[in-house]
Amino acid sequence: LMQNEQLREEYLNGDEKSRYRLLHELLRMEPVVSNLMRRTQEPVNVEVAGKSITIPANALVNIDVYAANADPQAVGEAPTQVCPTRELAPRVQEPAMSFGDGHHRCVGAYIAIQESDIFLRHLLQVEGLKIVEMPEITRNEVIKSYEMRNFYVTIDES
Repeated sequence: LMQNEQLREEYLNGDEKSRYRLLHELLRMEPVVSNLMRRTQEPVNVEVAGKSITIPANALVNIDVYAANADPQAVGEAPTQVCPTRELAPRVQEPAMSFGDGHHRCVGAYIAIQESDIFLRHLLQVEGLKIVEMPEITRNEVIKSYEMRNFYVTIDES
């Protein structure tokens, strides 16, 4: 939002629903956790490329969140472009798999978006706010996520 003035203005001028939609869309594009590992409790039948496949009970399933969040069957056309008003497939939530799904869906998802909204609305309204140094982005292989460090911003008072 600090790098795209149009998105920043859209966010700052939007009502709560549109701001949350944009935050969910950005999270869909850049999920913090990239892989979810789950064990099946019972056999699961899925259809893949026209073939029926059964995943046996107690199988470890690695869900690639980036790929799931960019699946055009789930999130519609142009899945790698930001579009907060996109049409989603039935039962697909706005952040797609970024907060998980089903029994393992993050119970604090709403609070995380609300906290982000409160913080960003205040931060992005500061006149003269600019990025001094882009963050270092590293991978945390233990939890399959990214970490940001050394992200510096300043306020240009001129």
